[in-house]
Amino acid sequence: MATIDQEGFAEKVRQYMAHPEMYGPEAAGMFVDLSLQENGGISFGGNTKCAMELIRRAYSYLQDGTDISIYSKAVAGAMQHFAEPLLLRSLVWPHFLLHGIERESLDGVINKIQDNSRIIHETIERQFTFSSRNVRDDSSGLFIYFSGGTYEDSFGIASHLMNEDNGFIYHTPPYLAKVSFFLDETNKEVYVITIQGQKPSEHIDEAKKQGREFARVTAKLGMDPRTYLLKHIMDSRRKKGYKKAKVIRPHHHPYWIEQHEGFTGKYEPIILQAGIDQENGCYLEAEL
Repeated sequence: MATIDQEGFAEKVRQYMAHPEMYGPEAAGMFVDLSLQENGGISFGGNTKCAMELIRRAYSYLQDGTDISIYSKAVAGAMQHFAEPLLLRSLVWPHFLLHGIERESLDGVINKIQDNSRIIHETIERQFTFSSRNVRDDSSGLFIYFSGGTYEDSFGIASHLMNEDNGFIYHTPPYLAKVSFFLDETNKEVYVITIQGQKPSEHIDEAKKQGREFARVTAKLGMDPRTYLLKHIMDSRRKKGYKKAKVIRPHHHPYWIEQHEGFTGKYEPIILQAGIDQENGCYLEAEL
């Protein structure tokens, strides 16, 4: 069982609220004592500033007059709620945990963090059913490789659309498209946090080759590979009894909020092309 120094974390939140411009990632470290490992810890690491900014931003939306001290302690308690089931030393990326927490009341903020936490832990319990699987998609002849998320999709499930079966040579294989998601088993909903295309090569000739291949596959599929993979995830979840798909809207994505270099949030057309077009707060949704 992991235990957070809740008062220490609450103090870091208060410090960031007062002087966000002076607060670097290294100054806001959040550490956890682990019962089975001396000097073990869990940390937001280089994403600490992102975590603090998401927490600060949520406070600015409150309409109930909550005092900053009460707010920071409540958030620290929610962090303990999230961390407690974690038994191993882990690096926490706060993106899914702290997304969509802008609420008008303190209870709303804490409930949303706890709901995100529950979804993360329900996803962790099901990761083994996806881990390192390469599945041939008969309708396209392409392959879909599944792995655990590693960055903004940490603790989630990452799916990669590929031309070939890479035989699990790559931890993160070369791909045409990537969609990462979390599973809300309680409510039978799938949450999508990542939609992205292939990473362009730094070499001009290779980048041109990638572009031609992406165009070829797009023509073959009749749609953007990212849309195709998103629709595939929706279809597979529907067959498993899931009822709704929710995709974090670009301007509500933590990468957008922290002004992450390279993130422009231009993937909304991809979401709409997949038929996910019902606006609901920080999400675009669709019934499955």
